[in-house]
Amino acid sequence: LTAVAMVLWLRQYRPRIGPALGAALVLLVLAETFFIDFGNNLGPAQPDPRPRLAATAQFMRQLPEPFRVRGIDENVFPSNYGTLLGTPTIGGDTPFTLQRMNEMLQADADWRVWQILNVKFFLSTGDALAGLTLVFQDGPLKTYKMGDSLPRAWAVTSAEVARDQAEAKAMILAPGYHPGNIVVLEKAPSFGSVLSGPRPDVKIVQNDPQRVVIDATSSTNSILVLADQYYPDWQVT
Repeated sequence: LTAVAMVLWLRQYRPRIGPALGAALVLLVLAETFFIDFGNNLGPAQPDPRPRLAATAQFMRQLPEPFRVRGIDENVFPSNYGTLLGTPTIGGDTPFTLQRMNEMLQADADWRVWQILNVKFFLSTGDALAGLTLVFQDGPLKTYKMGDSLPRAWAVTSAEVARDQAEAKAMILAPGYHPGNIVVLEKAPSFGSVLSGPRPDVKIVQNDPQRVVIDATSSTNSILVLADQYYPDWQVT
């Protein structure tokens, strides 16, 4: 901005010097364009990770039910490529993260977070963690299956009401809590009490980015839980 201001000033008061500085400014912009990214993606390796992830993605897509993936880090599985590969993730490389989801992903409780967010597969180049089973390997990349992950949608006939957001988070992350049996709410259900009864039958029949259609059958008042982050503009019918 200082250089531009100088050029504009010199055009008025020093017309002979102005064009020379203007040309220098153009050269400066060109040089900065090249040097600002100097060294990025200049190696011999293909920067697009899809070829090395193709076999793993194809294996995971064979799962007949909705699922999400968690990579050990961005080098193993760049999370923004989940959309291109048809393998949804629970993260993403974006500054537009809702506060509640960001706090949950940063919580020191990976297993519980994966459990309630429908994570079925964990990708790593290392050994298996407790509760994970190796189901596929392509070179150094290993695909582990999580054995206690909840589906994309389920229903419960038991609910507890927390006093606020902080207490709700603490209840969800408590070791003795099982989200498949009981749901934590921040206000009481509008339709009255949730009564104990057989687990309702829930099936997703349409799963699009802006619309999810679910068939659910229950013999009593129940709470339907969808493994997505809450957003105020959601409309449920």
